[in-house]
Amino acid sequence: MKLHSFPLLATSGRHTYAPHLGGSRNRNRLKQRFVRARRPERPSHLEGPVVGAVRRPTYCAGVNLSSPLTQAQSVSRVNTNVRLKVAYKTLQSLVGEYTRSVGLGGVTLETRRSLPLGTRFTFELHAGGVPRPVEVLGEVVQVVPHEESQRFLLTVRYGVGEDRSALDAILQRIYSADEHAGLRRFPRLPLYLRAIEAAPLSPGFVVRDISRGGVGLEVQAPALPRQVKVGTPFLLEMDFREGPMMLHGEVVWTSTVPRKNSGTVTPGFGATFGRLRPDMQQRLDGLLSLATLPPVPWKARVSFGMEAVARMP
Repeated sequence: MKLHSFPLLATSGRHTYAPHLGGSRNRNRLKQRFVRARRPERPSHLEGPVVGAVRRPTYCAGVNLSSPLTQAQSVSRVNTNVRLKVAYKTLQSLVGEYTRSVGLGGVTLETRRSLPLGTRFTFELHAGGVPRPVEVLGEVVQVVPHEESQRFLLTVRYGVGEDRSALDAILQRIYSADEHAGLRRFPRLPLYLRAIEAAPLSPGFVVRDISRGGVGLEVQAPALPRQVKVGTPFLLEMDFREGPMMLHGEVVWTSTVPRKNSGTVTPGFGATFGRLRPDMQQRLDGLLSLATLPPVPWKARVSFGMEAVARMP
């Protein structure tokens, strides 16, 4: 299972440490990006242990309760809630991690202590200038002891809270800032969504932002694929409960500029959308407001050239 950094929990002393999201290229860089936040006061009526020294948080694409590992230990179910705070430098990075976490549906944590099934987490995502945090909910649905290392693997399933006011306020501020800057026709939603192409040996893609007018993607390879050129027909597909969302258009820019303050090149490209059908536009609008979300784990597919043309609605 591929390892990722996530703003989750590692307790030590009087503080809760939450690794700032965005990927871990090496251990030293990850340590430098840790965000220090106060551990919330824990009400005296709550029972159950607090997670101790979490190592190697890893994303899981869904929860498999039928695994034979679940038979290793029987754990009672309790009603315990642990609240953790995570800070972000920008509203865009907060929303990007929110979509990454909710889209993946869950996480597997390695801890020094076990937690009862049913233990609930509330991850408070904070950013400067926003009075109320965005909340991501989590629940422990699987506990597997690892006898050799004397540690435990906890599977936490994610969910979203019913109160959307904080999330809506952040989205409004992001969109208002884009409109005020006047650099783009449509304001962009920060996003972190993995996408694949059906062509053999094609690299992975990551959707990094989307708007009513187009989409920006990064390529998980040292160079752009040959078919990604300005003017190439393009199609982005996602499955929603209401049906597929198919956004067609064409590539309008490409880039192989190194990341800021880094010599690492991350190829990317942008595409504009053509005239969308009303049902496709409605699903796109639901995604832009994060009100209509696809089933977890979120999946996307990209197509280029004649394949994109053949699949266009």
